[in-house]
Amino acid sequence: MGLTGLLARFTAEHPAFKIPPEAFQAAHRCLLDVTGTLLAGSDSPPARIITRLVTGWAGAAQATVVRSGQRVPVPEAALANGVMAHALDFDDTSWTMIAHPSAAIFPALLALGEVEQASGREVLEAFVIGLEVGTKLGRTMNPEHYRRGWHATATLGALAAAAASARLLRLDVKRTAQALSLATSHSAGLKLQFGTMAKPYHAGNAARAGALAALLAREGFEGAGEILEGPAGFVQLMSGRPTPAEGIERQLGTPFDILVPGVVQKKYPSCAATHCAIDALLTLRATHGLTAEDVVAIEVGVPRLTPGMLHYDRPVEGLQGKFSMPYCLARALVAGAVRVEHFTDAAIREPRPRPILERVRMEVAEELDSPDVAENFPARVRVQLHDGRTFAETVLKARGHPDNPLSEPERLEKFQECARGVLEAEAVRETLHLLQTVERLPRISDLLDLLR
Repeated sequence: MGLTGLLARFTAEHPAFKIPPEAFQAAHRCLLDVTGTLLAGSDSPPARIITRLVTGWAGAAQATVVRSGQRVPVPEAALANGVMAHALDFDDTSWTMIAHPSAAIFPALLALGEVEQASGREVLEAFVIGLEVGTKLGRTMNPEHYRRGWHATATLGALAAAAASARLLRLDVKRTAQALSLATSHSAGLKLQFGTMAKPYHAGNAARAGALAALLAREGFEGAGEILEGPAGFVQLMSGRPTPAEGIERQLGTPFDILVPGVVQKKYPSCAATHCAIDALLTLRATHGLTAEDVVAIEVGVPRLTPGMLHYDRPVEGLQGKFSMPYCLARALVAGAVRVEHFTDAAIREPRPRPILERVRMEVAEELDSPDVAENFPARVRVQLHDGRTFAETVLKARGHPDNPLSEPERLEKFQECARGVLEAEAVRETLHLLQTVERLPRISDLLDLLR
């Protein structure tokens, strides 16, 4: 059996009772996190545009577009909510996929789950399975896939969402394989789009692709049967690497990637490749009482993959600031924090951080570039002061990494911070209560009713 068949069989037939309780708990944390970022992103410029479009199209009133008051066909709800979830770049990250899995997978599952009257536990189960498919493909294809310029949230995210959707719809092995096959025909997105509205569109498009591929497969729509393997298959074309099906078969669910190495839940609403550097500078600021006026230079050592993700040395728009090491560090130094409000177009033009951008220099640090270290986007920050003193700090795993996790109070505070801007206080409390008990929800639509 080839790779497509192996992944389809795992998706369709892996027994739910063999998914450990810890995996459901981790999926629960991912849903809490992405619901917060979805709410926070619902009023962003890309979200407003996509919501205006999809709610204006004629179609069956099936699935909720968050904060719109309306239902639209399932694929379009997945698209809109996926854009919202990734609009602020505050959603979680899988370093195995080098992608944002929850923003691609959960919007598809929430849209399908609302129509199919799925339970909260069924949605979490499907998420664990879909994430496992996406991450094991990531192990096969990365880092070459990412280095070639593909945005894996868009590419691997589409297949992960298709697998999750197929699981939720209880497709058999053959139709699950077709869902994966059809999803590859939507699987595209370039890293050149970082810092633009197209980046959150990638997450929405992946969610839409996954839901639509599974729905088409359920109806008997077919594509190539072995789409992932071989010299002309998805894996080799998009990564240049062969497809070791036997190796993946041994890895699937042993352990689940949601547990080892786990999913990073962001502390800052910027590209995850900036986070270790932000942590390092905030530590130096707090330890030594640094101010912006003290600092003459900031040198940042990073692995080789990092500069290719951070395109903007001198950002002029809020979205660009999320992919600017100089801007993120300038904000950290000036404000002692990096928050959602720091990435509006108006905030980018504020005068106080601007001079600091000129003092930041990023370079590749060979000692941070070994594969086992570089995969977490570490950073070494060295600060030089006007009085001649220098201080340095190295962070190998950012706050929010599974080995350096946010505390439960921090996770709850992140959700509340995200939700407060768009929901009344009572609605925030009700939504949080449902999220905390989602595994016992008989219908996931109860959650969507609150988010509408």
